[in-house]
Amino acid sequence: MSNDIEQMPRTRSIFDTTINVQTLCAALIGAGITVTFGWFQLVSDVRELKIEVRNNKVESDTRAARIEQSQHQDRADNKEQWRLTNEKLDKIWGMMIQNSAGGRPEIKRWMK
Repeated sequence: MSNDIEQMPRTRSIFDTTINVQTLCAALIGAGITVTFGWFQLVSDVRELKIEVRNNKVESDTRAARIEQSQHQDRADNKEQWRLTNEKLDKIWGMMIQNSAGGRPEIKRWMK
């Protein structure tokens, strides 16, 4: 019976299912090299992204500091402008009081 199986011709199928050890080793080595290369490429990309994020953080921090400094300067300028405006209004108020009917002596005697 065993002789019958060995002597029967093999029919070819669409896919060859026989495994060649040399081909298998070459495929495994190629897959290992590809995975290793991909790993180092990924590590390199992550390192570059970390550097880029760090640089963007430094730039955004300096930008935020400039914005805060500008806001403080604007507040100081506004306070100064309000102070000057209040001084002008106080002067005008004083002039109005001095020029009112009760403040001028020649008009004051006409009011009585």
